[in-house]
Amino acid sequence: MLEDFETTVDILVSPQETTYDEELDAMVVIKEAEYYTQVVPASRPETKTLADVQRVTRLSKPQRVIDMFTAMWKLGLQWDWYESYILWLNAIDTWEKWETVITLDDDGTEMYRTEQPSQPVEPIRPQ
Repeated sequence: MLEDFETTVDILVSPQETTYDEELDAMVVIKEAEYYTQVVPASRPETKTLADVQRVTRLSKPQRVIDMFTAMWKLGLQWDWYESYILWLNAIDTWEKWETVITLDDDGTEMYRTEQPSQPVEPIRPQ
């Protein structure tokens, strides 16, 4: 589901080690470089707004231009959803870890209680 918006990168853990071998009269690798792979958000592509689509339509641009702007606008909606979804995942994580805190006065009487906020609403992915 999120694969459309993410990419993998190789992170260098330790560099390659080489040494000079006199017999071969060349540098030889004694230890290969080590990497680990991490998933990161991809770069957001160029997108258009609904106003952009309306503008090219009003200007009577060729249908292929209007179609291209419409596709880029829809792509922007998908990326907006992705960004909202990541924020929602963070909010859900915080919400699930919520602990009520009760503040008592010197007599042991409850003075204040933190109430758990309402559960964050998952954003709806546009079609």
